Amino acid sequence: MKVGIISDVHSNIDALVAVLKELEEKKVDTIISAGDVIGIGPYPAKCIDLLMKNKEKFVVFAKGNHEGYLLNGVPKRSHNRDDGRLLTEEELDNFKWNHGKLNSEQVDFLKTWKPFVELELCKKKIIIEHYPALNGKFLPFHLRPTYEELSEMCKGKESDIYIFGHTHAQLYYNKNNKVFINPGSLGCPINTGGANYGILKIENEKISYEQCQAKYDIDKVVNEIYELAYPVHDDMVKIFYKR
Repeated sequence: MKVGIISDVHSNIDALVAVLKELEEKKVDTIISAGDVIGIGPYPAKCIDLLMKNKEKFVVFAKGNHEGYLLNGVPKRSHNRDDGRLLTEEELDNFKWNHGKLNSEQVDFLKTWKPFVELELCKKKIIIEHYPALNGKFLPFHLRPTYEELSEMCKGKESDIYIFGHTHAQLYYNKNNKVFINPGSLGCPINTGGANYGILKIENEKISYEQCQAKYDIDKVVNEIYELAYPVHDDMVKIFYKR
């Protein structure tokens, strides 16, 4: 079985189109989305529409923190952590702009997503979570946690495969009969030059993983962000596109 894995699309429709095209060409059996389809980028509505149109190709959509901000309210501090940095008014305006692009049908679709998902594929138990959380709040941020750190962060969450996103950094561990996967950010091409995703293979109960990248015109997306000139778009380009 071949399973496409995507995360952190962040409203980048060009990147999403490129990845879905490659996943179709590579003949994956199904796709897992690990959250944060909206936020940061220029086209949240187009991204949600494309996923709705292709939802039969997905086994699950997990909810990320950005979907949570839309459905549950934008927090005052970053990542909704008590020790997080206070968000500026401009950053709050950015969330309002992004959220304001979605209609009721699109929002209803997001309401079906869950923050914690368990499923079984080819006799392997899989957990999908945007980032390890406890009592509804993310644990402290680690850009590239070690296998041991992830094992501790996911303590009590028994699975063969644990899939997450949020950090935008690719990661794969296959050790002690436990697999951890982060495909990286599909929509934020910082230091990568493309749209990141992964393909999980389960064959005869053996697990393997391929980290992939689809190419698309990043400069075109950046130019469109500047044309839209939404709140804090300059920072979004510098931080998440490195342009």
